[in-house]
Parts: sequence; C-alpha cells; structure tokens
Amino acid sequence: MNWQELEKLLRIIVPESYAVEGDFYGWVSDVRPSNVEKVAVVVDVPDNFDFSHFDMVISHHKPYFNPGFPVFVIHTPLDRIDWGCNYSLGTVLGLENLIFFDDNRFGMYGITKLTSKEFSNRILKILNLKNIRYFLPEKIEKVAVFSGCGFNFPDFIQKLFDFNIDVAVSGDLVHHVACRLKCAGIGFVDASHYRTEIPGMLEFTRRLAKFIDAEFIDVGFPYIDICLS
Repeated sequence: MNWQELEKLLRIIVPESYAVEGDFYGWVSDVRPSNVEKVAVVVDVPDNFDFSHFDMVISHHKPYFNPGFPVFVIHTPLDRIDWGCNYSLGTVLGLENLIFFDDNRFGMYGITKLTSKEFSNRILKILNLKNIRYFLPEKIEKVAVFSGCGFNFPDFIQKLFDFNIDVAVSGDLVHHVACRLKCAGIGFVDASHYRTEIPGMLEFTRRLAKFIDAEFIDVGFPYIDICLS
C-alpha cells in the first residue's frame, strides 16, 4: 500500500482524537515511504538501530533526533484507547474487571486473585524482567496499572488513595513517591517505563498485521543496569 493508505489505516486503529492536547501524533518529518510493505513497530527509535529492511517505523514515543527515515508516532492515543497500553498491561498481568479511573483514561484498575509473591513473580515473567523495584502489602486484591510513567503523574498517585488501591504497577518511580506510598501501606511495582508499554505495542502490532506485514522490534532499554556480586 502507499503511505497515504497506511496513514488512513493508522488513524482508524489508533485515532488522533485520543491524543492528549499538545501531545505529538503523526509523521516525525517530511520523509515518506514510496511504498509500504513491511513495518517496524517500536516503543522508542534508537539512533543506532538499522531499520533498512523496513519501509517505515511506527513508534510509541517521538524520537529525540531527526531519524532521516519515515517514522509515525502514535503516543497517547495508544495509551488511552480501550484496548491500548493500559488495558493490555492489565490483561497480561491477569487482572479482572479492568476499568479506567475516569474520563481522562490514564490508568486503570482491576482485581487480582494472586498472592503478593505470585503477582510479583508474574510481573517478572510476563514482562521479561530480571529485577523490579517494589513494595507489596501482605494481601492484595485491587490493582492499578499505568503503562509508562505513571509514578510521575500526581493525579494517578492521588487516585491510588481515592480508590483504595492495594498496589500499583507502572514505571519511573521516584524516591519520594515510594516513601509516600509505603507509609500509606499502598504497594507499588516499578516494572520500568519501557517494559510496561510493550504489551500495548504487541497488541497494536497484532491488529496492524491483519492488513500489512508488521513486526514488533524489542530495541531494549536506553540504559544499562550494572549488578555487583
């Protein structure tokens, strides 16, 4: 298909109407593919990755550089759509009765039947993580999810209190938020910004692949963890 047809398809799968005001959505530059047969789907566009065997890249986040090849960004629409990043994260973690907190559609909550230990182990396994930063109460049931940077959103943190959440799963946890939540007895799991968004990207890729050859590429974290023995 040509790029106009692909753009029309993307705007149907993840409509721009779901974008937060001021958030970037669409083509990163004026570069367009002449024809689109194979598409790479990524969370981030690294500056050192070879995408030459793809006709274009669809990214969750806008790159911080001019890539010089066609890139289409679908950021907050994918976060906020019914089946998007938040719902997909909650689903792979086995949460039941998932519902958005409010009409802003940032963050959802649902019910788990797992114990704290079972739940933390599931996060490690499902999200392919070697480690997590967490505090979990002895008993959990009501779980909140916010793919990406939820622990940096004051409104999301407040909702954990307002909705009597037992534990929240997100990324980008900072020290003072961890202290506040732990003192209140609210559990938290920092499963990383990157990994918590992958379930939604995989679901998007699955939907896109019904129409065109699409492949999710796990480009990895933008940093390296060092563990001393």
